[in-house]
This record gives sequence, structure tokens and C-alpha cells, in this order.
Amino acid sequence: MPIAGLMWSAGTFLGRSGEIGGLDIPVAYAFAVVAVGGLSQTLAIWFGLSAVTWAMTRLFGAKAGFFQLLAVYSASAAPLWVAAPSAALYVSDEIALLGPILVVGCTGTALFFWKLSENLAAACGWTRLRASSALACTGVFLASFFSLYA
Repeated sequence: MPIAGLMWSAGTFLGRSGEIGGLDIPVAYAFAVVAVGGLSQTLAIWFGLSAVTWAMTRLFGAKAGFFQLLAVYSASAAPLWVAAPSAALYVSDEIALLGPILVVGCTGTALFFWKLSENLAAACGWTRLRASSALACTGVFLASFFSLYA
């Protein structure tokens, strides 16, 4: 997951390079600030998703530990190395090829969830359908949380 955070930071830095270039600070320092922010955000998401997924796996009867689920998310994160910078570039609106970037980002995210359901099923001794159901419940919980507090 930390690599996904660095990739998100690189995409953000590239997408916001016009704004960052206008600042009166060295480029290396600017990237360090963006990287710390991206890593912090990614680590918080990693721990938060793992915690909610841990609760959902308990609900579905698994005994997977929290640190085991952190490892499951990490093992599934390789597609996010492409999807995260694509999402950051898409959000920045400064890139001309938004269509292809959106396709790459959505494909990477779909591959991440595919791999996540596979790894969760293996970690919990479940079928992929049961693991996908637990992940769907995680998504519903997070969507309800964001709708209440966003």
C-alpha cells in the first residue's frame, strides 16, 4: 500500500505541477510535502478499510486477524500502482487525455477488487462469493458513513 500512496502522490504532483510550479519553493521540497500527504492519506485508508473489513469478516464468521487483513490489502494493491496516479491525474483536470486516464483508473480499481476478493477468500477459507459479499458489506458501510459525514 505505501507504493500506491507514492504513486498517488506522483500523480497529484504531476497533475498539479502548474500550481506547484508557481510556488516559491524547491521542486524536491514540494514533492516531499505532496508525498508525505499522499502516504499519510493512503495509510489511513489502508488501516480504515482493514478495520471495517475485519468487522465484516467477523460478521460473516471468519477469524482472520486485523494484521492478516492488512496483509491481504497489501497483497492486492499492485493494480492500485496504476489506478492511483490515474485517479489523481483525472481529479487534477489539467491533463488533456481524461478519457483514457479514466479507463486506466477504473480498470486498475476493478483489478484491485478482483484480487482483493481472491486474497480475502484465501485468507478466510471462503469461496470468492462469500468474500465478495463481505467486501460489498464493507462498501455499503463506508458509503453510508460518507453519506452521513460528507
